[in-house]
Amino acid sequence: MQYLRQIGRAVVAEFQLARGWGWAFVAFLCYAGANVWMNISDEHVRRDQEAAYAKLPPDQQARVKVNQLAAAQAAAETDRANAEAARRSNAAAAEKREQLRYACKLKSICTGYGKIRQDCATAGSFKTCLSVKMGDDNATIAHDSCTDDGHVAGAEEPGYLDCLTSGLQ
Repeated sequence: MQYLRQIGRAVVAEFQLARGWGWAFVAFLCYAGANVWMNISDEHVRRDQEAAYAKLPPDQQARVKVNQLAAAQAAAETDRANAEAARRSNAAAAEKREQLRYACKLKSICTGYGKIRQDCATAGSFKTCLSVKMGDDNATIAHDSCTDDGHVAGAEEPGYLDCLTSGLQ
C-alpha cells in the first residue's frame, strides 16, 4: 500500500518537472485514484477478517474477544496515561509562564525603584517618598527584592524579549 503512494508521489513530481502543470494534474488524479483504491482494499481486508472470525470455533472466538478487550483496555490506559502526562506538562508550562510574568513585573518595579530611589534621596522621609511615587505595595516589594541600583536582588533578570513575549502567551 505504501509502495503505491510512493509511486504516486514520484509520478506527480516527475510530471510536474518534465511536462508542466497539466500533466501534473493528470498524475495527481492517478495518485488520488490509487488512494481511493487502497481505502476500498482496506474495507475488503476488514470484511475478510470478519469472515475468518465467523469461521472460528466458539472457544477461539471467545479468546479473540478477550484479546481484543485486553488490547482495547491497554490502549485506553495508555491514552489516560498520555492525557495525564500532557496535563502535567501543561501545568508545568503554565507555572513557568507565571514565574516569568512575576519576574518581569519584579524587573519593572526594580527598574523604577532605581530611578525613584535617587529622586527620593533628598526627601525628608525616604520611605514616604517611595510609597507616594511607587505605591505602598510596589514600595514594599522593591525594598525587599531590589538592589539600590535598580536590579532584582538574588535572581537572574529575564531579558527584554522574554518579558515582551510573556504578555503574548
